Amino acid sequence: METVPLTVENIAIELPKSAIQALVSGQLSQNTSRAYAADIKSFLTFVGGEEKLPHVSKDVVVTYRNHLLEMGYKPATINRKLSSIRQLFEEAVDRRLVDANPAAKVKGLKQNNNYSPTAGISRNEARQILDSIDTSTLIGKRDYALWMLMLRTGLRRQEVTSCRTSCLGERDGYKVLTVVGKGSKPRLAKLPVDVARALDEWLHAAGMQNGDYPLFTEVRKVGRGIKSLEPKV
Repeated sequence: METVPLTVENIAIELPKSAIQALVSGQLSQNTSRAYAADIKSFLTFVGGEEKLPHVSKDVVVTYRNHLLEMGYKPATINRKLSSIRQLFEEAVDRRLVDANPAAKVKGLKQNNNYSPTAGISRNEARQILDSIDTSTLIGKRDYALWMLMLRTGLRRQEVTSCRTSCLGERDGYKVLTVVGKGSKPRLAKLPVDVARALDEWLHAAGMQNGDYPLFTEVRKVGRGIKSLEPKV
C-alpha cells in the first residue's frame, strides 16, 4: 500500500476527510479544521518536523504537555491540543507510518487553576525538561528558574505567578519565598540551594536584583518586559 507523506499541508486537507471525521461524528467545521492544523503544526515544530514522528515517545508528549502549561496555556486549551495529537497518531498508525500511538495514554489536565504542572512528573521527565532549556539566553534563565522552583518546591502555578521579587528573603540562614496559597494565607517556602542560585542568575541577568517586580516576567526581543507571566487562552 502506498503511503502519503504526513505533512502539515496533508494534515490540514486530508485528515478531516478520513479517520478524524469519524471520530468527531460529522464533517469538521472550517474553524475546527484550522485549529486542528495549527495544533499539529505547533507540535511538529516542537519535535523537529514530521520526520521525527516515528521517534516520538510518551515522554516526549508529556514534556510537550508540560511545556504548554509552563507557557501559560489553560488546561482546556492544552487538552484540546493533546486530543489533536492523539488523532494525528491514530491516523499515522492507520497509514502504517508509526507502530503505536505514544499519546494514547498521556492524561489531560484537570480544569483547575491550582493544578501544578510538576504533578506526577518523574525524575527522568524533570531532567529532560531542565536539559532542554538553553540557559545561555535570558528567556532560558527565566524558564530554568521557573521550572526549578516548581519542580523542587511543588508550588502551584497560581502561587508562582503571584510572587514578586520582594517575596524573597532569608529565615534561619535559608533562602525563603513568601507565597500566598489557598484562602489567601501567606506561607514560607524554603528554597533549596540550587533553586536559589537559579533565581539569582535570572534576576541578575534581568536586572531585577533591586526593586519590586513580578518574580517572573515576559521577555521581549529588546530588553525585559515588566508584565508578569499569566495564563494564556
